[in-house]
Amino acid sequence: MNEKYLKKIFENDTPYKKIKDHIGKIPYVFITSYTINLIRGYSKQRRKFIDMLICQLNKNYLNNLITYNKLLKQRNAYLKNTLSIENIDINQLNTYKERLFILNTSIKTIRKKHINLFTNRFNKISKHYLSLTLRLQLNTYQILKIKKELNSMKMILKMIFILIKHHLVHTMMIIYLKWTTN
Repeated sequence: MNEKYLKKIFENDTPYKKIKDHIGKIPYVFITSYTINLIRGYSKQRRKFIDMLICQLNKNYLNNLITYNKLLKQRNAYLKNTLSIENIDINQLNTYKERLFILNTSIKTIRKKHINLFTNRFNKISKHYLSLTLRLQLNTYQILKIKKELNSMKMILKMIFILIKHHLVHTMMIIYLKWTTN
């Protein structure tokens, strides 16, 4: 392929050797009108979205996921190209199976860890938001005074209010990414 047609990503005028080296440098996820499909759509879409988030935070996860998908395609191509079931090399198949199992176990462990982290942070933010909402109902003047004293909390409250109003789950993932990189 002609090199002038290849996609290249640069950092400080230095090209990345592989595009995956750029993943996680700017840990943000874009939310669009199609994001609603994460709620209404298939679980495959949600898994892919979660995978994209975790890949930005964990290079090992990214590498394992790439290797797993590549190995899965190789195994499937091997099975598809085998003329009959008698021609399948059991040792070859077991090798694929063992490597896929190891990668899958690692991927699941990392995914579970990050989902638990997200859930804990989400619950903490939700409780905090609920607490502040109740205080606002009890005494509006005190909340306004607290907001003036805590500028950063004011920004978080505005973000949380807007985020919960529009796309609660999706937007909380952005906050999670932002906090985990600090």
